[in-house]
Amino acid sequence: LTNSKVQKILFCVNYDNPLMFQLPLVSLNCEGPKDNITALTLVFDFNKNEVEYYEKQTKKRVDEILAKADGSYTLMDYLVTVHDQILYNCEYSDTMDKTGDYEAFGVLTDKVGVCESYSRAFQYICQRIGVENLLIVGESQKIGHMWNMISIDGQWYHVDLTWDDGESKNEIYYDYFNFNDAMMKKENTRSVYPMIDDTDTSRKLYTNFNYYPIPEACHDYYVFNNYY
Repeated sequence: LTNSKVQKILFCVNYDNPLMFQLPLVSLNCEGPKDNITALTLVFDFNKNEVEYYEKQTKKRVDEILAKADGSYTLMDYLVTVHDQILYNCEYSDTMDKTGDYEAFGVLTDKVGVCESYSRAFQYICQRIGVENLLIVGESQKIGHMWNMISIDGQWYHVDLTWDDGESKNEIYYDYFNFNDAMMKKENTRSVYPMIDDTDTSRKLYTNFNYYPIPEACHDYYVFNNYY
């Protein structure tokens, strides 16, 4: 494999597995020429005991959230409860240096994290309940950002828990719960990065790319304000 393909594979594995806390994205050393990598050396972010601890705590908190959502009349009601439970008593990490700031357990168990933590937490819960979803890499207000896309009845929508989290505890919004491409274009405050071209060796990986095809969000039935 080429160096760029190896890195793309690691990103895809990482982006599809929100509980894989230990998988590094930048602590990576490749052996061999760039067009024929023969070995990898990974420097993990957490040790085995830490991974087991954070995974156990994350699953425990998610079990509590799912118990709250059980009995919901519709899938939308269920997802709204999940949305609210993640955001209750949670705050954005201004320092960006907390242990779980970029991991699912950040907002779930430590009650603090950045956009990646919000996105990975919601992604993991969607995986638990069988809702197809993706992590989306892009920009909001010209700053690097991450959010989710989910599929309901075959219709794709954007979901951004970070922007739905209010300034004070228990202050929750729904402006970014199931918005579509047209709404995103009209607002003109965010954009989706292009899909990476792993054959273009002149471009750097790690930033400013998505690592799988991003579907169109062209429906409005499940947009929060429309649905309710």
